[in-house]
Order: sequence, then C-alpha cells, then structure tokens
Amino acid sequence: MLLGMNMLLWTTHVDDRHIHILETLKQTGFDGVEIPIFSGAPDAYARIGKRLSDIGLRATAVGVLPNGSVDCTSSDRSTRDAALSHIRWMIDCLHALGGEVLCGPFYQPLGEFTGRPPTRDEFQRVTEVHAAAASYAVERNIKLSVEPLNRFECYFLNTTQDAVALSEAVGSPNYGFLYDTFHLNIEEKRPVERIELNSP
Repeated sequence: MLLGMNMLLWTTHVDDRHIHILETLKQTGFDGVEIPIFSGAPDAYARIGKRLSDIGLRATAVGVLPNGSVDCTSSDRSTRDAALSHIRWMIDCLHALGGEVLCGPFYQPLGEFTGRPPTRDEFQRVTEVHAAAASYAVERNIKLSVEPLNRFECYFLNTTQDAVALSEAVGSPNYGFLYDTFHLNIEEKRPVERIELNSP
C-alpha cells in the first residue's frame, strides 16, 4: 500500500514556496503527494516534478472543470469541446509533472445543477468526452480516475454504481474511478459493501 498526502491541505497551487512541506512529508514516511492542477502551464509543473523526483515522492493530481464554459454534460458541442481541451491541459500538466493518475470530478462544474437527475443524453455526452480524454491520456501513460461526489456538490455522478456504469461505458483500460470515503459515506447506505462489490 502506498500513502499519499493531498496538497490541497496547504494550497491550490504548489510552487517553490511549498518545497519544505514536500520534504517534511517524505521524512514523515509518505510515498507521494496529490498535486492540484487548477492553473498554470506544463513548464511550471515540470519544475515541481523535478523537485519531487529529487525528494523521492511520487505524484498524482486532482483537477476540476472550473465553470459552465467547460462542461462535459452540456448539449452545446463547443462547450463539450472546451471541456475536453481543459482535461487535456490537465493531462499535459500531469505528464510534465511526471505523475501517474489524474483524479477528480472532471465531468461537470461543481455547484451547478439542473434541478433534475442526470439524463441518458448527458451520460452519453460525458462518455464521449471522457473516452477521448482517456485515449489522449493513455499515450502519455496516465490513468484517469473520475470521482463521484455527494449530491450537494454535483448531480451527475453521486454513487459507486454511477461511477461503475460510466467506467464501463468509457471502456478504456486507463479509466476508472476514485472511491472517496467522505462523499460515498454520505451517498451509500452500505459504504463498505460498495467497496467489496466493486473491487477487482
């Protein structure tokens, strides 16, 4: 088992000011860190990746869709294309970082709701965008791990069952989902049973 620390505990953008934290985490016994990719260019992440390598920490990343102009569920093609471009940018940043997995709710902007459950059309749209993103990521040896969240933060993906269905629909070996115990403890009646039912 590998242990990692989410750098969102300290910042939304890791830079040289946080190197002492990374060094302390390594000394404490952590194997890696989760780096937020919310802004910046691949070159900046490459510099942090070099420092992580020197320290001896592995890297994963978390990313989101920041607003309604980049939304995989949208009926507007240009909005979905923008969402795909944003996900590709996150993949490029993670690749420059030397990281392994991009996780997060990168299917819809957080806190935006339609007032109804997700539709079949929305499911198909997200599947299409994420299949293209997975194809882009596999060329860079990166895995995508979509994250279901509680219903107060999003409406499209809330449960393990939803995440399994999306993973199967995307159908790429580098695409899966993150089981976040905070969110799924809210949404699942039997959280431990969900892990047992959906483990390989």
